[in-house]
Amino acid sequence: MAIDAKTEHLLTFAQLASKVPPNGTHVCTVYRWADKGCRGQKLETLMVGGRRYSTFEALLRFSDKITASVNKPKSLTSKEREAAIRAAEDRLESLGI
Repeated sequence: MAIDAKTEHLLTFAQLASKVPPNGTHVCTVYRWADKGCRGQKLETLMVGGRRYSTFEALLRFSDKITASVNKPKSLTSKEREAAIRAAEDRLESLGI
């Protein structure tokens, strides 16, 4: 979702940095989130008069995406999957199934 300038209040990166809980973050961190991103996600921004802005709502969407990527179940490697299958088969065999 993109920033909706009609409904969201634009903030400078410095203003946004001060709103990051619990005690704010450095403005360079906000620039990094916008330019390079974090965990494959980038902070949404707008250019107005040659200056970049974002919103608190965009920050919330950004953090939700990062949280979702961190909480995503880890995929097993083929060796881990084979080991899990062998363990399940051994367990079933020990139960006589």
